[in-house]
Amino acid sequence: MGRRSRWPGPKPIIRQHVFPFLERWERNERRFRRAIVGFTLVMIALIIAATATGRNLARRAWSGSRRATLAVIGLPPDRAEIEADWRLRREDGVAQTAAAYRRIYAQTNPEMKRLLDYAGLEPGRAVLRWGNFDKILLLPGTVFQPDDAGRSYRMRPNVRSVWLNRVALPGGLDGFFLVPDRPELRDVVAGTGAAIVAGSSQTTNSWGCRGPEPDVHAPIRGLILGDSNMQGLFVADDETPPERLRHELETRLKTRVSLLNTGHLGYSPEQFYATLAEYNDRFRPHFVLLTLCVNDFGDVGAATNGTLDLSEGKYWIDRITDYCRTRDIPCIVSPMPVDYQVTAPRRERNYPGQIANLSQVSSLLYCFPIEDLADEFLRLRIEADRGGYSLPSNPLYNSHIDDHHFSPRGTEIWGRALGRRLALLLELRHARERSP
Repeated sequence: MGRRSRWPGPKPIIRQHVFPFLERWERNERRFRRAIVGFTLVMIALIIAATATGRNLARRAWSGSRRATLAVIGLPPDRAEIEADWRLRREDGVAQTAAAYRRIYAQTNPEMKRLLDYAGLEPGRAVLRWGNFDKILLLPGTVFQPDDAGRSYRMRPNVRSVWLNRVALPGGLDGFFLVPDRPELRDVVAGTGAAIVAGSSQTTNSWGCRGPEPDVHAPIRGLILGDSNMQGLFVADDETPPERLRHELETRLKTRVSLLNTGHLGYSPEQFYATLAEYNDRFRPHFVLLTLCVNDFGDVGAATNGTLDLSEGKYWIDRITDYCRTRDIPCIVSPMPVDYQVTAPRRERNYPGQIANLSQVSSLLYCFPIEDLADEFLRLRIEADRGGYSLPSNPLYNSHIDDHHFSPRGTEIWGRALGRRLALLLELRHARERSP
């Protein structure tokens, strides 16, 4: 027989004995900690509820968690909820920016205050609106006005303005501003350190768009959707990309062409759609040109590296192309080449590669004119080497003032490339309409 176990049956559980008064103390300590945590959470909730920003943050957090849950179970998010979230985010951004700007304005010296007042940039008159996809823009109230019908803001009609550089504000803020171009501007600028950018005057027509008056009876009419690239920063009225395109089309098609340049700095696909819906019936275009920029989908650096908000961009691009399709209007999609893509590695996988994927248009209706720009850059470099002079880093862009928009030479090459493609598309459409 085997040896009998010393402990027949299951082994007893050995517990450490604690004095009763210690158990009561530990129990009370746990209750106290829970009470402190609960009290803190209640106070946080009260603080959040006491401010509009707090309430909006709470609603956005709830909305975000709800959409994340829907995504996990494979259900599409509610569009009304998405737009409500964007609205709250923008309202918070405007409120916070307005408060910060009031402090900045109060710290400016008298000379700079005089310039800000001249431009319509004093608090209460400055236009603070969302743009550049998810940013809040500070715009001069003398040149821009709010728009609550979907465009956020728009340029005022019949205004002549000019760009100022080196507008330095307290807190390390500086940049470019578009201000009214009036005779007294030279005196207003004196003593501020700001400088007028030569050749950068622009005018808006009676529709509030840059360029000549729209000709609604022209044989060929095109509606141009875009941002600052189409508005044309730091170039003259006859040097904007749409004006270069108009000239190229008239040369090729031998007929009068009117292009409505709706480009506004900071616009994104959502604003493009609202602009199209506003002007289409009024202008009755024969084609729509949808130009896109990398910052239409997020911060430039992040978007270039692949952090693009494709779902939001795709929603509005789809609405634009569907709008055109149901009205039998050709819609040409044209991403704008970033300046460094012309002379450095393109890295097209993210931009414009993903944009081409989500737009889902035929190659016939898609034009990324980087080859024309690269060829022209090489031609200018050869010309400079033979002439014994140097070029700016990229003469097709405004590198001489540290800006990334097209220079007059760049707009000319862009207009030529897009004009070549559009002329062929228009000729094909005309031939089909005339065929029996």
